[in-house]
Formats: sequence, structure tokens, C-alpha cells
Amino acid sequence: MLSAHKQSDRYIQPAETLAPRRWDVGQWVLYKVETHKRVGYWKHSIVADGRCGFWVESVLVMADYDDRTAFKVCLERELDPNLDVGEQRGLFGGYIQKRGERVTARDLADRKNDDTLSTVVHTLEGFPIFARRGATDEARSEIVVAAGQFAGVHQVPAKLWIDDAAYESVLYFHAEVPLGGVIKATAFNENDEPVFQTELLDYGLTGAKSEVPDYADHVKSTGVESD
Repeated sequence: MLSAHKQSDRYIQPAETLAPRRWDVGQWVLYKVETHKRVGYWKHSIVADGRCGFWVESVLVMADYDDRTAFKVCLERELDPNLDVGEQRGLFGGYIQKRGERVTARDLADRKNDDTLSTVVHTLEGFPIFARRGATDEARSEIVVAAGQFAGVHQVPAKLWIDDAAYESVLYFHAEVPLGGVIKATAFNENDEPVFQTELLDYGLTGAKSEVPDYADHVKSTGVESD
């Protein structure tokens, strides 16, 4: 279902641990995404480490690549994959979004912005890198995706939100990959038919760059909006 992408010749040996790589500034992952409605790509990056925590940025490009949204949110610490994102609402701080020429900043720690916080939480719950996970299968396999050939890949059951429904999903995990270790993911409906697929196109441990304005600079010049 995923369209063609230049194949990387990298070969990744099995990891020595099942623990996801710890977050660090500069890490990034790029995915091709296909839902039952649209095709596009998502890029997630850690672009800064500020007083409020890690600034995690997501760039979403869907449909005919004319639907582009970029936002970043400050998280006090790494999200726990054993919990729903909604159970970790207290970790969220600053938020800034760029859509076209419009830039909007919100302080998600402010109760006046609870509606925006709920929207952001729901959005993150739709990203496989933040999906709530079950127990990792100890069996290992070798998986080839556009980002390379990965040995020692583990399957992990997960809950993934698509639109307004939760779907049983399978993540393919390798600890080498930053931001959750997901190299491939599929979500299924009640008929065991795939309704969502994603594949890792590329990743890096350094070099992430932000395309969203700096939160502090934007707030200083324009202020913070509230719902």
C-alpha cells in the first residue's frame, strides 16, 4: 500500500536492549503514512531542550501535499509508553503551531487552554511513536523498510487512535531508532483489515531542525492566545 521510496542500504544489527533509546536533542524520524482516506508523511523531531523540557516537533503533510501543518509541544520529560498520552497531561507546557502563514501559541499548562490541550493529546495518540504499548514479543525477525534492513525486530501490540476511534495495532520495534523505535506499524479494524499503515523512511540521531518559530520569541512579540 505504501508507494515507492528510495531504499537505504543501511543494515542494523539486533539491539542489545528492548528499552527505547532515550530522547536527545537532534533526533528525528520520517515516516510514510497511509490511512483509509489519505497518504502523506509525518516527521517527528526533538528540536530543543528548554526550561519546560523537550520541544518535540511534528510536521504533517497529507493528501496532495497541500495539507501541511507543523507544531511543537514542550514535554517535561519523555512520555511513558505504558500509559495513554491522556494520562500524562500534566507533562505538557508550551505549544506553538504553524499552518500556512498563521502561527498560534498556547500555554497548555494554563487551564484556560484545556480544549487545545485535549486536541493536542488526541493528535499525539494518533502517532505510533506515542501509542500506548503492551508487552513486547520476545520473538525476533528481520524487517526491510525504506530506512534500511533491521535485524532483531520485535512486535509490540499497541492502541492507536485514528480519527475518533481506537484500533488494535502492531508496532515493529528496534531500539536503534530514536523517538520510540518504530520502524513499521499497522492498525486493524474489527474485520482484521488494515486501516492505517506507516513505514520508516529515514531517521537520524542528530541534525533535527525546527521549521516552527521559537515559542519564547513568538510569545514575547505577540502574546499567548487562550481558548
